[in-house]
Amino acid sequence: MKVELASQPDNAKVWVYQSSLELTDSDLEQIKEIGDFFLEQWKSHNLPVNGSIDVYDNRFIVISAFSDEDAMCGKAQDAQMRLIKELEDVVAGKLTDRMLVFYQEDNELKSFHFSELGQLLSDNKISSETIVFNSLVATKKEFKSSWKLAIKSTWLNQFL
Repeated sequence: MKVELASQPDNAKVWVYQSSLELTDSDLEQIKEIGDFFLEQWKSHNLPVNGSIDVYDNRFIVISAFSDEDAMCGKAQDAQMRLIKELEDVVAGKLTDRMLVFYQEDNELKSFHFSELGQLLSDNKISSETIVFNSLVATKKEFKSSWKLAIKSTWLNQFL
């Protein structure tokens, strides 16, 4: 069942998927249509999963979910992964590449492959203060507080 992220509890589960390509208006319409249908059908242990599917900055698909049980069943999690694979076909891009790092520069969204981090630091194109999008957040609370962080405050800090 569709429940806006703002109305979900802080412990709601969150998954962030990053699009390797900027999402078009047509992509956004299809994501909404497919996502709304998915949310109406999504169940865990035969109980409805309450959740939302939102798109931020035409790059990030954020799925959130909570239910009356402590943990979602594997079938519900598998259904979500099938949804992501379907959405990858819609947007003609990769949504599951965790090696892609997005950051803000002069109010512009840019990205680099993790393997380029050292060179970007050496060239002073980014620094430990550069704001990156943390796709590893796991709850609504973390999403609200830790989705956008300076590199020095993320897992990337170990490579500085």
